Amino acid sequence: MASQRTSGPAPTGGRFALWSVLGTAILVLDQVSKFWFERNLDPGIQLPVTSFFNFVLAHNRGAAFSFLADAGGWQHGLFVTLAFVVIIFLVVAVGLLLLPGDLVLGAVAVQLGL
Repeated sequence: MASQRTSGPAPTGGRFALWSVLGTAILVLDQVSKFWFERNLDPGIQLPVTSFFNFVLAHNRGAAFSFLADAGGWQHGLFVTLAFVVIIFLVVAVGLLLLPGDLVLGAVAVQLGL
């Protein structure tokens, strides 16, 4: 029984470039917004956006929910290395068309951008 792809046809070079630009744009927007918030907000001070939404600068020194926050610093290198391994895997998988289709490429682009 042959497997069927549900995410669409394999991407062409132009589509791959489009998704690469999207991922890069998300990465740049993420870094610019972090820079702006670091320079313009004090920790814990609220900046109202709407009646139900505020921006608040907070620092999380650990991983999710401060997991390993008091581990002495080695965890930073571990998570950076793990992130690079995942990025390399995703780029290689897309390049080898192991992850075909625009829907999957869009998801990968957003993940790499964040």
